[in-house]
Amino acid sequence: ICGALYLVSEILKAKPGLRSQLDDSPESDDEENFIDIGDEDDIEK
Repeated sequence: ICGALYLVSEILKAKPGLRSQLDDSPESDDEENFIDIGDEDDIEK
């Protein structure tokens, strides 16, 4: 376990952008919301 934590810390030192991806995870409300796009018939020309 200690070795794995050490490797993770070394990876995060080498690639600091990964840490921001871990910290900035999107909040989910456990319910997905899908919005349909309009059909070609719905688009006014």
